[in-house]
Amino acid sequence: MNIWNLKSLESLDLSRCSNFQHLPKISDPMEHLEFLNLSGTAVEELLPSVGNLVALQYLDLHKCKNLEVVPNSIYNLSNLKTLWFNGCSELKKLPPVLIDQVRLVSLEELDLAKCSILEIPDALVCLTSLKELNLRETNIKSIPASIKHAAHLSCLFLTNCKSLESLPELPPLLQHLEAHGCTSLKTVSSSSTALAQGWGEYIFYPGLHENYIFSSCTKLDQNA
Repeated sequence: MNIWNLKSLESLDLSRCSNFQHLPKISDPMEHLEFLNLSGTAVEELLPSVGNLVALQYLDLHKCKNLEVVPNSIYNLSNLKTLWFNGCSELKKLPPVLIDQVRLVSLEELDLAKCSILEIPDALVCLTSLKELNLRETNIKSIPASIKHAAHLSCLFLTNCKSLESLPELPPLLQHLEAHGCTSLKTVSSSSTALAQGWGEYIFYPGLHENYIFSSCTKLDQNA
C-alpha cells in the first residue's frame, strides 16, 4: 500500500529508521499532512513531488547524513513553518531560486547547521516571516545583503563558520547573534542599530535587549 493513499494522514514520523532510503512519489496533494519527520534516516534525495505536501508545517531532516538533493519544489510549501537540515553533512547546496518564486511565506525557522553548503540563496534569508536562522559550522563565506529585509529575524547563529569573512547590514529586530569562532571574520556592517549603539557592549557581553557574541573572532577588531 502506498502511504500517500491515506489522504487524512496528519503526522508521519520515520525518525531513526536508519535503513529507510526512499520517500515514495507523492502523486496527489496531501491536504492534511502537517508533520513529517525523516531525521536520522538514510534518505539521499527528496523528490520534486514533495511540493504536493501542501499542508506541511514541520519538516525535520536533521542528521540525514546521506541527503544530497533537495528539489526546487520545496520552495512552494506555503504553510511550512519549520525546516531542519541540521547535520546533513552531504548537502552541499540548496537549489537556486528567484525571490519572486519563493512561496515560503510562513517559514519561521530554518536550520542548516553542520551542512556542507558554501552559500545560501538570497531569497531565503530575506523572508519576512523568518525568525530564526541557524548556519552554525557551515562553510559559507558571506551572508547575502538581502538579510536586512528579514523584518522579523530575531536570532542568527553563525558559531564556528570559519570561512565567514564579512557580515552585511543586519535586520533591525535582530536580538541574538552568535558568531563565536568565526576566525576569518574581518568586517561587520556598522549600519546595524544595535552594533552602532556601542561596539564594546556587544562584542562579548549581553546588552539590555540584544546579545551579540563575537568571541574568538581573531581577525576582528574595533575598526572592522
